[in-house]
Amino acid sequence: MLPLVDELHEAPFSLPAILLLERDPLEAFFVDSLIHRVLKADVWLWHEERLDIALKVLAVTSFRLILLGAPSYPRVSNRQLVRRVRALAPRTPIVLRVPPEQLPAEPIDPRVYGVTSVAPKQHAESVLQAVRRVLPLG
Repeated sequence: MLPLVDELHEAPFSLPAILLLERDPLEAFFVDSLIHRVLKADVWLWHEERLDIALKVLAVTSFRLILLGAPSYPRVSNRQLVRRVRALAPRTPIVLRVPPEQLPAEPIDPRVYGVTSVAPKQHAESVLQAVRRVLPLG
């Protein structure tokens, strides 16, 4: 017997959600593998490769964590990218992920970009740390 509609609303169910903004399909697969195969996290990972679509999604959906792949958007600097996302998700932790060759030898202060952290792409531990810090994974 199916529960009544009122019973369904008594105990809402929702998975923690992560937005992955990344144009490189191999990098997106890498992040997906880390989250679902390594962490075995029960999360909803929304991968969006287009900035304009991601901004529309952010306007109507909230996420627990945002992973921004940069710089992969023409005519949009890392700071502009973060500002656009931050305007729609002011309290959501953001990890700015940049190609390793574009990171300086000295660590970047994440406050420069207004993000939770700046991490190299293709670096498993930075993604794993960010997800573990933000999401309760049992």
